Amino acid sequence: MPVIQESNQCKWSVAIFSARETPEELFGTILAVITAAKESAVVDILVNGNLLLASEVSRLIAGKNLADAFHAPLTIRVWHIELGSKTHAWNQYIYRIWPESPVAFFVDGYALPAPDALEKLAASL
Repeated sequence: MPVIQESNQCKWSVAIFSARETPEELFGTILAVITAAKESAVVDILVNGNLLLASEVSRLIAGKNLADAFHAPLTIRVWHIELGSKTHAWNQYIYRIWPESPVAFFVDGYALPAPDALEKLAASL
């Protein structure tokens, strides 16, 4: 799996880790993350061990123009990690997927960050 995004093309990266959520639940997390992202961002959805979930959430994303709701450059990528292990998904993200942004956030697939959460976290770094 090659790195797609060159380093320093985004200010923030957000990795969403999912395996057992429903497609609607995961899509809600994605919408919450997009709402909370205030800088140019790459949002990577890593679905480990659940090809059906990866396919369904990809279909949901494709049916919406999410980038139009975001005011900075936004890239959304869905990754299916075959091995059903969150630890393995983290390693894949860090060593193969992460776009080397200056700030990275890690979110569980069921979490709903508040609209100002990522901005406040970034400001505190």
